[in-house]
Amino acid sequence: APATLLSRHRTRALAAFAERVHQARTVAVVGARLVGTELAGRIAALAAGGAAPKAVTLIEKEAEILPGMPKEAVAFVRKKLEAAGVEIVTRREAAFARNTPHSVTSGSLKLRVVDDPQQATPAAAEGGGKKKRKHVEHRTFDLIVDCTGGTPNTGFMRNQFGDALDEHGFVKVD
Repeated sequence: APATLLSRHRTRALAAFAERVHQARTVAVVGARLVGTELAGRIAALAAGGAAPKAVTLIEKEAEILPGMPKEAVAFVRKKLEAAGVEIVTRREAAFARNTPHSVTSGSLKLRVVDDPQQATPAAAEGGGKKKRKHVEHRTFDLIVDCTGGTPNTGFMRNQFGDALDEHGFVKVD
């Protein structure tokens, strides 16, 4: 018998996920790095064929999707996603019930604005402080896919090799 790359358990889990995507009318993909961006685009492509959700929202806490990628590539991907009907929401931190890392759930998301200068308190705007208002938006989705967690384990390198790390803690490469 040929070797199987996926266990029976993993195969069942993928089939269950595909069914949830098929049944959902609204999907939130939280985390717009490579995996989240790819997933949002794939689900939107399924929707175009009538086989998936009607609304796909891609949520990223950074100022732009695909943080750290070349601006030209980001612009290209953003244009493709928007043309496919994906709503892109940036500078929002999502809070929801996470059962495990990379969990799939449904329900309500709280989206909090991250570092929005427009949300500064009057005292901060006048130079009297740095406190910002916390704007929170509540949204409900049939399916929420957590694609966050790509945090590098490079903290031990900061003291001696800090210049080799980017602002997110990833090792810089050519």
